[in-house]
Amino acid sequence: RYALMLNLTERDSSRGTVTAQFKVTKPGDVILDFRGQRLGTVEVNGKRVESPDYNGAHLRIIAPAIVVGENVVTISFVTKIAAAGASIIRYHDATDGAEYLYTLLVPADANQLFPCFDQPDLKARVLLRAIAPRDWKVLANSPENPPTIAADTPETVHEFAWTEPISTYLIAFAAGPWATVTSKTSQRPITMYVRKSRVAEAEGDSIINANDVAARWLEGYFARPFPFKKLDVLLAPAFPFGGMEHPGAIFYNEDRFIFRERPTLPQRLGRTATIYHEVAHQWFGDLVTMRWFDDLWLKEGFATYMAAKMQASLDTSSGVWKTFYLRNKPLAYTVDVTRGTTPVWQSLENLDQAKSNYGAIVYNKAPGVLKQLDYLVGADAFQRGLRRFLTAHAYGNASWRDLLAAIGQESRRSLDGWGKQYILRPGMPVIDQDLQV
Repeated sequence: RYALMLNLTERDSSRGTVTAQFKVTKPGDVILDFRGQRLGTVEVNGKRVESPDYNGAHLRIIAPAIVVGENVVTISFVTKIAAAGASIIRYHDATDGAEYLYTLLVPADANQLFPCFDQPDLKARVLLRAIAPRDWKVLANSPENPPTIAADTPETVHEFAWTEPISTYLIAFAAGPWATVTSKTSQRPITMYVRKSRVAEAEGDSIINANDVAARWLEGYFARPFPFKKLDVLLAPAFPFGGMEHPGAIFYNEDRFIFRERPTLPQRLGRTATIYHEVAHQWFGDLVTMRWFDDLWLKEGFATYMAAKMQASLDTSSGVWKTFYLRNKPLAYTVDVTRGTTPVWQSLENLDQAKSNYGAIVYNKAPGVLKQLDYLVGADAFQRGLRRFLTAHAYGNASWRDLLAAIGQESRRSLDGWGKQYILRPGMPVIDQDLQV
């Protein structure tokens, strides 16, 4: 567990503390990751560490300070707030002078925000407390408890409920004088956060309802309720991606979601596809997370494929499979014919290499591979296999072998050979034909 407190009232940095609770099963040193601006005090199991062993990236806690069983480490720190290159992004609205903050920790920057065990297979529950100016709203992964407002200060303390177990790269918050929009037609309570200067342009009802429709369709397809306590969305200014699937708090690219002029049909379909992709991640990526970034395709490829499958079911006139091929196959082939191509499963030595795995093989080839697998075993066995996989690994981690094992059990066939050719082998599978008379 991480109990994380951050002060968001300063412009260029945030002072914080984190209390990490974890269980150790055998004696030895414990190493936490931290690349923030400054490390402060370190306390291990109630005792102050006078000279922390810290090299600017890793904090080593030596074995004598650690007990076999439950441990508590409390660390104070300072982390950077900047317009770019920081874990907390600051955006200045030139229209009205307002300042907005939001986090971006994927894939390996949670340790830039606070000291933690920054790898996807070490999931944790997170409790966030954020001190912010009184006129600000704060959004996080879990629902907010009633805020604490001190009469003699211009600040508000926002505290959020403990999250479900999530990976560190999925921790998120946003803070600022956001405008909020709710829809009267969506079946679940969803709040959309958007800059005050652009709220009039945002199609709040359409965006909220598309998220609601996607969540309800996926609940039926996976036979599992929405895995987190809430679903809210943020239109993030200057966001570098189309979207980011933080549990309970999906961030979307503001420019791609607010149209400055009447949108074309492809623009609308593209926005819907992005929503479906990010909501699908709440199950594939957030509920069940790849064990390591070598299996990045396990969440990204699946989200893209499930988004297309959903759109084909919900809007038969969308021509989604034509779009699926046009957006994915050419990009995948362009990389896959080169000598530098990689398998869908790409071996990564360490966390610093995680960003190198993002590209056409994971995002564009993997969805096509999944469509082939769906066809190979049949739609019913494929769906039953996904349900089995999600049930077996809920709030945990898994690998591609776990996925193929679940689908193989439901289709009553071994998929080991298929996996070697489609997942572990770069390029296209080679088919040999042998005719015997």
